[in-house]
Amino acid sequence: MNAALADSAVVWFVEPDGQTVAIAGGKGASLARMSAAGLPVPPGFVVRAEALAATLEKAGALAQVRQVLGELRGADTAGAAAEQLMAMVQGSPIDEALSGQIRSAYSTLGDDLPVAVRSSACAEDGEAASYAGQQETYLNVRGADAVVRHVTDCWASFFAERALFYRRQKGSLEDLAMAVVIQRQLDPQK
Repeated sequence: MNAALADSAVVWFVEPDGQTVAIAGGKGASLARMSAAGLPVPPGFVVRAEALAATLEKAGALAQVRQVLGELRGADTAGAAAEQLMAMVQGSPIDEALSGQIRSAYSTLGDDLPVAVRSSACAEDGEAASYAGQQETYLNVRGADAVVRHVTDCWASFFAERALFYRRQKGSLEDLAMAVVIQRQLDPQK
């Protein structure tokens, strides 16, 4: 795990680093900027973008993920590669240090609080491309175990066939930087 992740793998919307796309992804940085501007944004935090690659590396899967992505550049379809890559991510457990930081941050938001667990790609919504909708968002997630599990699910969705196809078209296939936003979910009925 790199020094930034060992120190703090989570960044709150109210922290200056939260406004940095390379750290918080496009969605996370936008939420942090809105929060800093005083707009009414439900509180939340971001699992730093480099945590995905660090988790894959610690599990011994990073080189294989990069190899599959490299082979995908010339392939006609991404279906088989997507299944393989998603399985590699799902099989790469989040280590105790990162899991502990996510659990602690979730607890700070509130006990058993419903949250949205949202993907936040670093290349999201730039001038050349809009990656919005390519990865998954999970709503009404409750409990620390479920939050940690859905972080992995968001990471896996980064390798879904539609996401791989789009990233290949935009020339960002090898980019593994994707943050995950965990944000208090508001009840729309209130």
